[in-house]
Amino acid sequence: MGSADIKAVRERIRSVEGTRHITRAMQLVASSKIRRAQISLERGRAFARELTLAVGRLAAAGGDSPYLCEAEAGERLVIFIAGDRGLAGGYNANVLKAAQAERETGDAVFFPIGRRACDWCRHRDWPTCGLAFESAERATADDCEAAAREIAARYARGEWKNVTVLYTHYRNVLSQQQTARTLLPPRLEAPGGPVPETEYEPSADAVLSRVIPLYLSGMLWDCLRDSYASEVASRQNAMDNATKNASEMIDRLTLRYNRARQSAITGEITEIVAGSETR
Repeated sequence: MGSADIKAVRERIRSVEGTRHITRAMQLVASSKIRRAQISLERGRAFARELTLAVGRLAAAGGDSPYLCEAEAGERLVIFIAGDRGLAGGYNANVLKAAQAERETGDAVFFPIGRRACDWCRHRDWPTCGLAFESAERATADDCEAAAREIAARYARGEWKNVTVLYTHYRNVLSQQQTARTLLPPRLEAPGGPVPETEYEPSADAVLSRVIPLYLSGMLWDCLRDSYASEVASRQNAMDNATKNASEMIDRLTLRYNRARQSAITGEITEIVAGSETR
């Protein structure tokens, strides 16, 4: 290996070291966000559980609400949540792949959440419902409430057959799963155990119509927190793997560099010795 090749290896080592500093920094940033994301997620899940129980009791007492059945005609509303940035492993790719499968059915209209989801719809000219959150990370509970009210009103008018959300379910730091959840009509299990007799004024269906927007808002917020925690965990894992790979590459390049330097020094010594012997 000549001196030019040795210099190229040295520059390559410096380049990979710079990349490792970046991936390590991104890993630390993601690690600092995970705890806050987990706390927010647990609070959202508790609220979602209570909402689901309340809607389940109302649904069992009612039966004539337009929210409990699919419309005979219309399109399907598909909400899908992706991230605002990349470098998160397969987080964005898995959600976009699921959305693509829904698109191929031909009867879906979309509500994108997150910059990657919004860009995906714009670049492919997908049909949208007029609702979109450009940032998944900065979306607020008020944003979810406003969107939920419009979705509930349009569903009650029979505009959509059903409403489904595609998001990433957070299991733990090392495991996240792409998931689909049907929001309307709600897929509810019968309440377990004895159900107290409750009288609703003016009726269970009327109360359900007031609760459904709150239910949709809570479910949407829960899915957003779930997805955000998954994104942060996926990014931490991806940057951790990238940092380890960079370290391994630096080790290999350093070994190659040292061998080349040793070979070059040995060659120079040999030339010096040979020159002295000829005198």
